[in-house]
Amino acid sequence: MCIRDRLYNVLKAYAHYDPEVGYCQGMNYVAAMLLRYIQSEEQALLVFISLMETGRWRELYQVSMARLHQLLDLLTKHLKRHLPNIFSHLVELGLEFSGLFSHIFLTGFVYRTPIKLATRIFDLFIVEREKVLIATTISMLRIMERKILAFDCMVRTNGNGRMCTST
Repeated sequence: MCIRDRLYNVLKAYAHYDPEVGYCQGMNYVAAMLLRYIQSEEQALLVFISLMETGRWRELYQVSMARLHQLLDLLTKHLKRHLPNIFSHLVELGLEFSGLFSHIFLTGFVYRTPIKLATRIFDLFIVEREKVLIATTISMLRIMERKILAFDCMVRTNGNGRMCTST
């Protein structure tokens, strides 16, 4: 059976197991990463359930996304403390932190991350949860600080949002 079918089965089973949460975008990345290493759908489902139930992670995917907002607030505090220039620059540009960083928490850093790096981060995520996601985000931003500070956003003439360019 292909991974897409196995992924569908695990996510559908989880939605039945926890109807309050059901399925939320982003879960598929976490479940898919588990299925890369766990052949049994049943075992992958059990690990997925364990991930969701420990550390209040299932609250990340609830309709209110209260846990996501808490984690974004925590990341914001770390940005202010450890990377004040980047924090100020992003605020000055009017960029929403939720839009920039939500996917990190919702996907366990799997989205748009090279698979070797995503695997290493995910391994640490299983043990350390948000600590590793925040620390990795801060480290990556620190590495990219010069480029980030070179970004300049200007309002598009058609009024449909912002267009960011590097100066």
